[in-house]
Amino acid sequence: MGLSALFEREVEQLRQLSRHDGVHTAVLAVDSHHWQVLRLMLWADTSAPDEDATERGCGSSAVTGSIGL
Repeated sequence: MGLSALFEREVEQLRQLSRHDGVHTAVLAVDSHHWQVLRLMLWADTSAPDEDATERGCGSSAVTGSIGL
């Protein structure tokens, strides 16, 4: 998968996740040192309502994955 297609997929996944009730902020970032994509979700009042966000605590969720270049 090319880099452009990867980012298109990640942006679409972030859009879908950000539609959950209670999402305050949704961020997509790139760690260019480790070549990983970071998806950060901040929840208004609680943690993630489902398992789409794999790490939870203090009202935030983050998911990372390698870009694989």
